[in-house]
Formats: sequence, C-alpha cells, structure tokens
Amino acid sequence: MAQHIPASTRTPPPDGAPPTRWVPVAVMALAMLMVTLEISLTAVTLPAMGDDLDVGSSSAQWVLLAYTLPTAALAIPAGRWSDRVDLRALFLLAVPAIGLTSVLAACAPSLQVLLAARVLQGVAGALVGAFYLPVVAASVRPEQRGRAMGFVATVMPIGSMGGSSLGGAVVDAYGWRPVFLLKIPVLLVVWWLGARLIPRTDKGLGRF
Repeated sequence: MAQHIPASTRTPPPDGAPPTRWVPVAVMALAMLMVTLEISLTAVTLPAMGDDLDVGSSSAQWVLLAYTLPTAALAIPAGRWSDRVDLRALFLLAVPAIGLTSVLAACAPSLQVLLAARVLQGVAGALVGAFYLPVVAASVRPEQRGRAMGFVATVMPIGSMGGSSLGGAVVDAYGWRPVFLLKIPVLLVVWWLGARLIPRTDKGLGRF
C-alpha cells in the first residue's frame, strides 16, 4: 500500500515555483466584485434617488456615468502605475477608499456632492482593477492562472446579480442611501485578509 505523504512535507515542484495560494485569489475576486457592484447597485437606486434629491431621470443617470467614466479613463494609467508600486500599499489605499467614498455617497445632501463621491469611487475602482491581476498572477502557478482568472470572472457577474436583487429589496424597505453601505462589511473582510496575505515590497507608492 502506498504511503501518504503530508502536503507540508512533499517535495517542491521541480521548477521551483511556489505553490498556488487560492485565498488571495478569492480576496481579489471579492475586491473586484465590490467594484462591479457599484454599477448594478446604483442602477436600482436611481428612481428613489431622483425623488429624494429632486432631480430628473436624465440628471440621475450622471450618478452612473460619474463612476464609470473615471474607472474606464484611468484603467491604463493605473495599470502602469501598479507596475511601479508596492501592490500591498496600493491595496491598503484603494480598498478603504471604496468604503469611505461609499459612506460619502450615502450621506450626500445634494446631487453635486453625490457626483463628487461617485467620481472618487471611480478612481478607487480603477486602482483595484489595476492591482488585482498582478496579485492573482503572483498567487498561482502559471498553469493554473487561467483557472484563477475564470474563478474571478465567475464571481463578478453572479455576485452582481445577487447584489442587484438585494439592493432592490433595501431600496424598497429603507430608501437608496443604505444601498451604498451594503458593501462595507465585505470590504472590511477583504481589507483584513489582503493586509495579511499580500506581501510587501520596497517599491512604495511612488508617483502616479
């Protein structure tokens, strides 16, 4: 009978590559889910938001654009910046920024303040999108990167669909403002895990 060898004592792979760590991949999947939720959650709040802030539907649509435009515009510059900085430091900056700007959006007294909060959310979302690929690539062996990316790509749409349903229920029961706070508990877990799992380098944050 073949003797079982505990995983901790198995011989390392011959190519010397570190073993795959799936927990950081799951953390990055949740981080990206928080970025994509900003669109689906906000979409279900627009009618109630327009009524509360006394703005028309066309003006309320800017709440979506104020997030998506900076996220898209900064995707390439943020990606280039992430190549030169400490990914852990960038993570510790971007994830709390999503939470803080969500609180600002929930407390916004006017459309103008809400739009400013959404622009800042878009900037934070671009930063998260910049570092998640390098972190995932560094966490898994090369032959498993496709599987890891597939996992992240699966979590985002499924989570967004569930988030839209939850957001709609919250809007009906409590109004649009609490919807922006739904992601805060998940962000706290993501931040706590990422702070412990993402290794620090000596690059610092540098200049954007």
